[in-house]
Parts: sequence; structure tokens; C-alpha cells
Amino acid sequence: LHARPVLQNLRHGSFEKLTFLVGTLKGLLNKQADISRGLRSASLFVITGYATFATFLGIAANTDPNVGFATWAGRAAIAVLVMMHFIAPIDFILAFWHKSTGLSTFGLEAVTKDAQASRVQLLRRSAIMWLPILVPSSVLVAKALITGEWIPFEHAAILGALAFVGAMIYAVSALANPGRGLHDRLAGVWVGRR
Repeated sequence: LHARPVLQNLRHGSFEKLTFLVGTLKGLLNKQADISRGLRSASLFVITGYATFATFLGIAANTDPNVGFATWAGRAAIAVLVMMHFIAPIDFILAFWHKSTGLSTFGLEAVTKDAQASRVQLLRRSAIMWLPILVPSSVLVAKALITGEWIPFEHAAILGALAFVGAMIYAVSALANPGRGLHDRLAGVWVGRR
């Protein structure tokens, strides 16, 4: 985004002297333009990793170590699901201010070929990321409220495992192409430096 004004001035021929253009371009040389895999992985995993680690500590403190691997794995999957349900609403709210939980923290922005991504595009990006998790969970909760029965542990664990797999697909695609992961591509945006 920091290069956009310069490109617009070039397009409109707004530089009065060549020295002004040279000085502006030299100023841009000190600013990073690319997005490394390390930076993108930080934007993907720092917040979610912290939340997941805290959740796992809670599980470890409240679970008998003799319950067996299946129960541990199920509780871990449910923990991932719960963590995603905390982050998703925040991401939707931030989309109204042209921000995203992971991107904004690390100086990244969702952009289009012409400008910063619009509110609608950021909401679409959030929906692509989170609705595959929120909709099935909502169906399970609605079913539990209608029938008056608890959500079976196995159903919640399976949903949590599927949510984790879906999140990993998005994450791997973003690490393979740091400027445009699968969810960015589906939303019609790129990730760029602020």
C-alpha cells in the first residue's frame, strides 16, 4: 500500500521534476514489498497458536491422564473448535474496519489490484474462512436446543477435527503462496504490506 500513491502519481504524470520522482523512489527502497513465508506463518499461527496452547493447558489440567488417546484427541479437537469460535466473530467485526486478526497484527493488508480491499471483500474473506466452521456448529447447537439433548462428544470431536483440517488447508495454501492463499484467492484479494 505504501507504493500506491507513487504509482498513481506516475500514472497521472504528477511529478514536476525528475529529482522528485527519484527521491520518492529512493524512499521506497527502504520499505519491504514482499511477504516472506515466515511473516505469513506468523500472521497465521501466532494468535491461533497462543489460543490453542492456552486451551490445551486447560484440557491437560482438567483431564485424567488415564482416559486414553481417543478421549484426549477428541477433547483437543473440541478445543480447536472452541478457539476458532472465539476468533471468528472478532475477525468479522474487524472486517468492518478493513482489518483482519492475523494480517493487521503483522503489518499486512488485504488488497486488490487497485486499492485496499473493501469492507465487502474483507467480509467475504472472513465468511470463506469461518462459515465452514460456524454453520455446522450452529446446526449442532440448534439441534441440541430443539431436542433438549446434549451434543454427543463424538459429533463435536469430529466437527473439531474437520475444522482443524480445513484450517490447515487454508494455512498450507497461504504458506505455499504467501501473497495469496486459497481463502484470499476465493475472496478476490491479495495480501500485501501496509
